[in-house]
Order: sequence, then C-alpha cells, then structure tokens
Amino acid sequence: MAKLFNKQMDYGTVEITTDASGNGTASVTFGTAFDKAPEVKVIKPLNDIKGDYGVKNSPELILAKGRQPIGSISLYEDVAGGVYTKCTDDNAVASGAITAFADNGDGKTLVTDAAHGLDEGTVIQIYDALAATGMNGFFVVEQVQAAATPGTFVIDREFIATGTANWQVLAHDLEDDDLIEIKNSSNYSGNRTISTSAVGSFYIDAAYVADDAIGYWKLLPTLTTTTMTVEVVGSSIRSGTVSANWTAFERQ
Repeated sequence: MAKLFNKQMDYGTVEITTDASGNGTASVTFGTAFDKAPEVKVIKPLNDIKGDYGVKNSPELILAKGRQPIGSISLYEDVAGGVYTKCTDDNAVASGAITAFADNGDGKTLVTDAAHGLDEGTVIQIYDALAATGMNGFFVVEQVQAAATPGTFVIDREFIATGTANWQVLAHDLEDDDLIEIKNSSNYSGNRTISTSAVGSFYIDAAYVADDAIGYWKLLPTLTTTTMTVEVVGSSIRSGTVSANWTAFERQ
C-alpha cells in the first residue's frame, strides 16, 4: 500500500530553453522548507513527444562537518506557560584517558578508565584510539561503575580490539533552527526544531509536560541546497522554450 504524503510538499512549473538538439536545463528553488531530501518528479508536457525529463543535483541530506552529532539532556523546563520546553545540556567539559577496551559480551564494549567520573547518559567523544580506530566517535555512556569491574563504563559499539585512547565531554554546539531527534525521553522523543540556543541549554518546539531528566539528542542532517536543476534531453521542441510541471514531496 502506498504511503501518504506528509505536509511537506512543493510544486510548480519551470520554463526550459532548449538548444538545437532539444537539450536544456533550468534551475528551480523550493518554496517549502523540507526536513529531509524530497522525492522529485517532473511531468513530461503533452506538446513534447520525444523529450526525456529528469532532475540533476537534487537536494541531498548531509551532516555538517565539524558539528557535534549527539549530546545528553539532564533537565526539561516549562517555558512560556508550556508553549516551549527548555532542555539543559550543561555537562561540564571534561576529559580522561582510556587504558583498555574489552568485549562486554552483549555486542557492546567495556571501557576502562579508573578515574573517569562519568554518569550514565553522558555523551562522550572517544579519539586517538590507534589500535582500534573503530572505537573513535561519539557515544552515550552506559553501565557506569559495574560492581565487578569498577572504573569502567560501556558504549554501544561492538568490540574490535583492546588498546588505549582518550575521551572528552564537549559543550553542545546546537544552533537556532537545527533539527534534532530526541531519544530515550518519555515525553519529548521525536524530531524537534531548536530555538533560543545558549550555553548549556536550548529550546525545542514541544509543549512542556514534565521533567524526564533523561534523554539524549542527535543532530539530523540538513539539505545541501534548496535548489535543483530540471533537465530535458532530446526534446521535440528545438531552440525554443518548453514548460514542465514538477512536484517535490516527503513521504511519511
């Protein structure tokens, strides 16, 4: 069964000037702010019996380089009588040294740093893991200070090899209008748009319910561009102008 379109949709008509071979391109700018890469269809005009219509350089989703991809939330607060929710991500900038990685036996990795002082749910960046480069990246800290193995915590990454590395906790770098996904929250999980970003906090476009005091956010990719190029190849209309209808939409 086909999925229904969601509210994100745009459409229009584009005028394409063709050359002597019936080829041509034209740029289209979206009037709709898409949250993800839209599907685009170009409808062949009735007065063109030969042309092949399509899209070049259609917008794609990318995660901005150099941006922190995930972070943790420790507090949710009421803003403007419940209209917005303020999220606190004020983990103090910290760092430490990892002395070993080990197989945790559940598809995850046990990390050893006797003096880490981390809390469960904190997001860290592991770097300089030279013997096990697959351990580099951002992770949510789990299973802190297991009784049988004090000075350890667990990350959701399959064990690769032991070795040493460093870790750090970073201040969030979210910006207004960023799109994030909140996870592990009873009341706020889902895609949210950022506003009023400040040091250690940000607002989300969700009505306040209660303080879950737990959860983490994931920065979602954004569109590479708000324009696309429509092209026609082999049009029967040579050295002229042809009009084509286009539709761009997101599926639920």
